Parts: sequence; C-alpha cells; structure tokens
Amino acid sequence: MPLYQAGVPLVAGTDDTAGFTLHRELELYVKAGIPAAECLRIATWNGAKYIGQLERQGSISPGKRADLLLVDGNPTLNVSDVRRIALVLKDGAAYYPAEIYKAVGVEPFTPAANATVSKQQSQSGAPMRFATSR
Repeated sequence: MPLYQAGVPLVAGTDDTAGFTLHRELELYVKAGIPAAECLRIATWNGAKYIGQLERQGSISPGKRADLLLVDGNPTLNVSDVRRIALVLKDGAAYYPAEIYKAVGVEPFTPAANATVSKQQSQSGAPMRFATSR
C-alpha cells in the first residue's frame, strides 16, 4: 500500500534547486495517485505543521505570513501549472519570475504579469488587494 493511502504524513521538499525540483516532486506525487489539490496541501500546510509553524504560515489566514504566488492556471486541477508562476509577493515586495529567470539564463514558463499592489492595508498591515493584466 502506498504511503499516502496508508495515512503516512508527507512533506514536500528538496535538497536541490528550490522551486524547479519541487515542481517536479509535486508532479510525481500526482503520478503516484495523490490528487493535485492534496499535493499543494502537502507542500504548504503539511510543511508548516511538521516544523511547528502552522500558527504563522502554511495557509492563508489573518495574522499569518502573506507570501503568495500568482499562477497562470489552476494547479488544483493540473499541478504542473505551479511551473507557470507569473508573480511572487514576498514580505510585501513583488517579484516577477520571468525577469529573474532571464537574469540567470532560464527560459520563463509564463510571461510576466503586470501587477499593481494596492496601498489599502488589512488590520495586520498587509496589502489587501492586487490587480493584474496582460
């Protein structure tokens, strides 16, 4: 019986280049029979839970760290869409992977999004909205 079906807790992670090999790891989980949405949970919520940080990260909730990815697609249906990151919001700053990839000689998976982060803030001080266009 596969570990996932037996109820063994799984955590996604890699000792290799962060991002690129993690994407492949999630694809392999799906190939092994784990639903795509559950693979995303394994990579986010489970990781935070098993390092004792669930109260601070691992899900989108008031008071938690608000690092987010804008993905061109729906990785809950097609986990390979995690490769199509158009924008990263980290510690209140916006990063465009297409620009970073170009600087290090990697072909981007998706074009950069045009994004505007709202100046309106939540009670925790984090931006509440952003808009994108292509």
